[in-house]
Amino acid sequence: MGLRPGDIDYMRQRLKTEKHEPARVVLIRVIGELYEKQFRSELYDFLDDKSAEIRLVAACSLANIGDAKCLVHLVDLLDANDLNTRFLSARMLRSVTGKNFGFLSYEKTEQREPRIRAWRQWVTDQPKTFK
Repeated sequence: MGLRPGDIDYMRQRLKTEKHEPARVVLIRVIGELYEKQFRSELYDFLDDKSAEIRLVAACSLANIGDAKCLVHLVDLLDANDLNTRFLSARMLRSVTGKNFGFLSYEKTEQREPRIRAWRQWVTDQPKTFK
């Protein structure tokens, strides 16, 4: 069973009003996967969401379509409070850039900081596109 006409509009509307974070995550993933570039401007809006998980999903969706705007946000998420968010951000960064900088998501903040600075510098020095 595929999407029916109007399904994407319904999902976009739900995304604007949905308060339940797991539901928002699913909606962003689905819309991001199905509509990729057409959903890009809306994904940008989620890069500034208060939820680190929402920011991560939006950044990963942008990374999957080769949008370099995601890189700075993925680097920011390397400093998230949540270990899983740090891990997934690092994994996506390594996947799309081929770089590592020795970042380990489970290290203490003071051990992660120089590696995050290395990532920030690398992103700053890169062109605005990749893939």
